[in-house]
Amino acid sequence: MPRVILIDPCKDERWDRFVENHPFGWVCHLSGWKKVLENSFPHMKGYYLALIDENGEIQAGLPIYEVRSWLTGNRLVSIPFATLSDPLIKNENELKILLNYTKGLALKLNITNIEIKSFQTSHFFKNTSLNKICLFKNHHLFLNKSLNELLKLFHPSCIRRVILKSVKLPLEKKKVKKFEELEEFYNLYVITRKRVGLPPQPYKFFISLLKYLGFNNHVNFFLARLNGKTLGGIMLFSFKNRVSWDAIGIEDYSKKIGITHYLLWKSIEEAYNDKKEIFDFGRTNINNNGLMIFKNRWGTIVSDLPSFYFTNNIYSMMITNEKFRKKLVQQICRISPTPILKSIGNLCYKHLG
Repeated sequence: MPRVILIDPCKDERWDRFVENHPFGWVCHLSGWKKVLENSFPHMKGYYLALIDENGEIQAGLPIYEVRSWLTGNRLVSIPFATLSDPLIKNENELKILLNYTKGLALKLNITNIEIKSFQTSHFFKNTSLNKICLFKNHHLFLNKSLNELLKLFHPSCIRRVILKSVKLPLEKKKVKKFEELEEFYNLYVITRKRVGLPPQPYKFFISLLKYLGFNNHVNFFLARLNGKTLGGIMLFSFKNRVSWDAIGIEDYSKKIGITHYLLWKSIEEAYNDKKEIFDFGRTNINNNGLMIFKNRWGTIVSDLPSFYFTNNIYSMMITNEKFRKKLVQQICRISPTPILKSIGNLCYKHLG
């Protein structure tokens, strides 16, 4: 009889091997993601549920994280800060078994709120007691055409023309290989977060990404330089047949010369040459109309990224998080000097996940 056990993916080689072979396996399911989160955020602890068959092999799995905060509440989340996240299952029965174990774990930890994020497994939740909320969309581009054909999918003036203009500049796309170069990316990332009124992720998070996932090319940082000056940077996740854009940093004045378009196009070009099949544009809040329009103009396919909740008061929890994110933070971020903005980010992310 299959049974659920808790395993340490950092010590048990079965886990990463299982993720590599599962059709829904992604960077954020790997053991390296556990190292990243637990080294960056002391308020998080990962529990890895594995459904084991008679031969001791993993047939299904669910990483779930205990996130504790006096401000936003205690909860179990699968998986914090993951843009793509699915239970690693094949059918509804495996999901049911893992959810039952998760509810038991929540009871032991005295936690009443559970969030399971999904992408390709949403249909398996149809007969569960969890509540569905969809606040995010995914934009992705299939790389099954030539580069010229892909270019023709893009909006002719807002995207294609800007790309063609930017590639004529003597720009250099450089891969980050040292922590000193990572700091260049981070400083630009903070500038961009300030511009849109959002707190930046702590620098320690990006250091951990490079340390635990970067040197095996699951996370890559690239810089765009013009005449020796760094004007922009991009962070990409890469795993199996997929590449995903997950963070960007651009100098304010560099937007006019198309640095964002340059970095994205060069990343698509590289993914294509590496025989990847899908390029993701990350997740987007459904209320962020400007970013939704921008990603739509790249000829992308748009899909839902729903989350499923088990909680006594789902709407109260969502409203609390929304008020915390918007009312207490957004206005302050736009007017804060950079050192203060970084401190705000460090404070906020002690409660998020």
